Amino acid sequence: SLFFLSKIRLVAGVQTLGRDDLKNRPMTVSREQCAVTIDQKAGICRLESRGKNKVAIQRASQENDYVLIGKGQVCELRSGDRLALQCRLENGAVTPCEWLTYLPVETPK
Repeated sequence: SLFFLSKIRLVAGVQTLGRDDLKNRPMTVSREQCAVTIDQKAGICRLESRGKNKVAIQRASQENDYVLIGKGQVCELRSGDRLALQCRLENGAVTPCEWLTYLPVETPK
């Protein structure tokens, strides 16, 4: 299987994501904003927030609902879930600056 966050190819094991992975390289995103762990055997993707600011997670099944993951918190990503390494909170609403979508892809055997 192959695993992607939008155009970012994820490798088995632990991989960090941060400002250098975004188009505009915003200074509000840490160099290591989060760590993504791929357990290829189990087919599981876990995200741990490591940056100063929170990461927003939008479940594929809940288009208008967001979960904010703070430093040290861990969540499991499922196919179609989206995350924003950079987001603004305005009047309690989350405004993402760039969404990354988690897509596991089965490869032929």
